[in-house]
Amino acid sequence: MGEATTLKLLLFLGSLLLVQTKRGSGDSLSQNVTKLLNSLLDDYDKRLRPSYGSEPVEIGVTLFIVSISSISEVNMDFTLDFYFRQMWIDRRLSYSDIADEMIISSEMINSIWSPDTFFPDEKTAYFHTATSRNEFVRLRPKGNVLYSMR
Repeated sequence: MGEATTLKLLLFLGSLLLVQTKRGSGDSLSQNVTKLLNSLLDDYDKRLRPSYGSEPVEIGVTLFIVSISSISEVNMDFTLDFYFRQMWIDRRLSYSDIADEMIISSEMINSIWSPDTFFPDEKTAYFHTATSRNEFVRLRPKGNVLYSMR
């Protein structure tokens, strides 16, 4: 099995896991997570960056290149397929005691602040959207956010 295939399989299996918890699973856990997510967003203003008026937000970035193709010396361009991850801390999203980590739908990214990351010399860019957007958000109790997309 190739490295890219292994990574795709791991991402697929990871997306099946909605919540990794200290306790058991079941309907009550799902209801508790729903209440938690709703409560985190109650007074949340996504227009303000984390720690607004204080220290800058440090954004961690990783890029895992899956393939390089369509290299053109004449046009001086190439095509990349990659996984792009951004990590930051937003203490407004901190929680306790329900889960070690929550892997949730990428729809959550529309409700929270996220970095405006861009590639200054790109010619064109698009997101992988076969069947659905290929992205997820992972939240940890201290407000650590990981946003992954392809």
